[in-house]
Formats: sequence, structure tokens, C-alpha cells
Amino acid sequence: MDVVLYEDDGVLIYNPEGWASPGLEYSTVSNLQYLTAPYSMRGTVQLDGNAAVIPMGIDNSGRARVWLVFTGYDKIDDALMMKTVHYKVDARQGKATMKDEMVGGMRWERTDKIRFEMHVNEDGTGTIQINDEEPIPLPDEFKNGKLEGRYALTTGDGTAALFSNFEVRPSTAFWPVSFGEEEDEK
Repeated sequence: MDVVLYEDDGVLIYNPEGWASPGLEYSTVSNLQYLTAPYSMRGTVQLDGNAAVIPMGIDNSGRARVWLVFTGYDKIDDALMMKTVHYKVDARQGKATMKDEMVGGMRWERTDKIRFEMHVNEDGTGTIQINDEEPIPLPDEFKNGKLEGRYALTTGDGTAALFSNFEVRPSTAFWPVSFGEEEDEK
């Protein structure tokens, strides 16, 4: 069974329960492989399972500093959890344990597709908008370069997610069209 498929309508990532994992799907476009603020990102996520994840601020060692986690919160709502990620190192035991901390988020009534748009300003501030909800500010914990680096797409255990209409605009924190405007309406 394929765990990652590149289709005309987007990237389908399937992460079955257990140890099998598709890993992280990175951008192969050279000017999108390392993002520095300001930049903008938008796309659509269709979720079947636990969580679709966008790890961000991935450093040269492959460690993400921020996670955007889209999840089915309960049977009525979906949610975005914004997390910081760090590693606790135990030199005596020779291991590093990943720790994540939820620093922000929002909930909304469940929809078939989750549309998101995020803007990161040069000073590390920014906003994220989900569907037609009001934009919310990015957490202060995302400042100090935590959103600079690579980004990737992945899913949680037991999840299939379709990432579509995924666009990143490097070095610019605005779009020339509104969030809801379709290409053929221009």
C-alpha cells in the first residue's frame, strides 16, 4: 500500500497504526526549502483520522521547532493546535526525548475541508486564519526565529490526509487576492 501519493488534486499521506510511517514530505522547490520571514503559506487539508501535521522551523539536524496540528477535536469540532517542540537531552543515558508544548490554537465547527492561511512577518509576529473564522495572532512563543527553516507535511498514526492547493510565498507576507477568491474569478 502506498503511504505517499502525489496526485493532481494534492499530496495524499497515509500513516497506518503502528511503526510504519511515511516520514516527512519536504518541499523540493529550491527557494522554498528554507523559509525566512516574512512569508505566507496557505492550503487545504482533508482529514480522515487523528491529525494532519505541518512541522515548521526544521533546522539542519531535521528537528522541527514548531508544529501546526490539524485534528478532529471531537465529533462536532475540528481544531488547530499550535505547539513548540524541544528536546530534553540526557547525556548519561545517551538519549534525547522530544517534548512538545501547546502554546495556542482554536476550534471550529467540523467541515469537510480545512482551509488555512498563515502570514509570518519579519519580526516573527503573524496571523493564521482557518476557513471563514477570524484570523488569530500567532503565539509569542513562535518568535525568535522558530518559524525559520524547512517545513514539511505529515500525518499522525491512523490518519490519511490530503494536502491540496498548498502554496508558499517566500519573502512576502501578503497575497494578491483575497482568501476566498477562486482563480477563475480574477
